[in-house]
Amino acid sequence: SALLSCGKSAKAAPADYNPEFYAPEATPGYKLDYNAQSEKLNDVAEPTESKGGEVSDSPSEQKLIVNVAMSFETTAYDEFTGKLNDALKAVGGYTENSSLRTNSYSGLSSATYVLRVPCDKLNAFCEGIKGEGNLLSYNETATDVSLTYADIEGRLSSLKAEQKALDAMLEKAGNVSDCIQLQSRLSEVRGQIESLERQLRVLNSKISYSTVTVYLTEVTVETKPQEDLTVWQEIGKKFSESHCP
Repeated sequence: SALLSCGKSAKAAPADYNPEFYAPEATPGYKLDYNAQSEKLNDVAEPTESKGGEVSDSPSEQKLIVNVAMSFETTAYDEFTGKLNDALKAVGGYTENSSLRTNSYSGLSSATYVLRVPCDKLNAFCEGIKGEGNLLSYNETATDVSLTYADIEGRLSSLKAEQKALDAMLEKAGNVSDCIQLQSRLSEVRGQIESLERQLRVLNSKISYSTVTVYLTEVTVETKPQEDLTVWQEIGKKFSESHCP
C-alpha cells in the first residue's frame, strides 16, 4: 500500500476502499426436521482452533478498536510530511485515505491523512510525530468490541456445526425432495458463514491496525501555546496589558 505524499506538488488520491464495520443482526435459529434427523446437530463437535477468522472455544481476550486524531500546524509543510511519511514507514503502517488542499490566495496548504498503524506501535508512532509540528489537539478513543466479536464467533461456530451435520445428512438422503431441502438450507448456511467471516476480517483489521487521523495546516507563524496561569496571574497580566504605554 502506498504511503502518504511528501510534498505539496503531489496530488494525494483517497483510497478506493474504506470498510465500515456494522454490528450483525441476530440470526434466528433453524431446526431441521428431515425424517427426524435433526437430533444429529447436537452431536457435532464445534471447531476449536482459531486462525485468520476461524473460531476458537478458548476465552477471548479483550478486543479494542483504537482511533487517534491529531491536529498540527507547521511553517515547514514539506519537511513535516516527509517526517510523517518516514515515521509511518518505520512502524509498518500505511495510508488509507488522504486529501490535500491549497489556498489560492495565500498559497498555504492543508491536508488530512487517515493512517493505519499497527496497534502495538501506536504509542511509539504518535510520540514520534508529536514534536515535529505545533500540536494543537490530540484525542484518543478506544471502543471495546469484545462482546460483538464473541457473538460473531459463537454464531459462526453454530453455523459450521450445522453445515457439517447437513453435509452428513445429504449423503444419506433417500429421495429428491430431501436433497432439495438440504441443499437449499446448505446454501443459506454457507452464505451466512461467508458473511460472518467477512465481518470478522473487518473487525480484525480494525483491531490490529489503529486509525490515526492527522489534520495538518501550513501557517506563516505558529500559534503560541496558551499559558497556564492562576486567576491572580491572569488578572495581573490583563492589568499590565491595559496599562502598557
